[in-house]
Amino acid sequence: EGFPSLILRPPAAVGPGCDSRHERLQRLLAGLPPFGNGAARHATPHPQHEPPTRTPRRFRVAFSGDVAAATSLGISALERGVVQPGEAFNVASGEPVTLDEYAAVVARALGVKAQDVSRDGALTRSTPELPMKPTDYDLQGVLDTSKAERVLGFRPTPIAEWMADTVAWHAPLLG
Repeated sequence: EGFPSLILRPPAAVGPGCDSRHERLQRLLAGLPPFGNGAARHATPHPQHEPPTRTPRRFRVAFSGDVAAATSLGISALERGVVQPGEAFNVASGEPVTLDEYAAVVARALGVKAQDVSRDGALTRSTPELPMKPTDYDLQGVLDTSKAERVLGFRPTPIAEWMADTVAWHAPLLG
């Protein structure tokens, strides 16, 4: 009874050391082959899923630093009795984005020439298309983090603020 725990529900965690989908996108934008050592093991789509829609969907990811911050805030809230044991909170970073907008932030962090990224964030150069499957970011949806913001004091980090560190962390692994 009363086990001191809470549930944090992030979508895909992205940041240094996380999520192979980010690494595949970064490889493609850097002009590298789509899969490095061992990355292909994550590429098999589930055969029962329907083909994706062409309508760009917005989604959110969770910066690994935000997940760590939310964990700390949650522990503090448990200790102060602000939350009940077992209470759940969605944790995600910044505003929802489309896959093109996310790719544009990665491209900027990679130092892709300015003419390759439009003002609205869409890529204007030809890049290899990522294989779409139900595990891609844009099919995971948008999480509402307002409860974590209101109760825990969680503040999501905009993608542009953590992408350069994420790209830099993955860069030596791509060779």
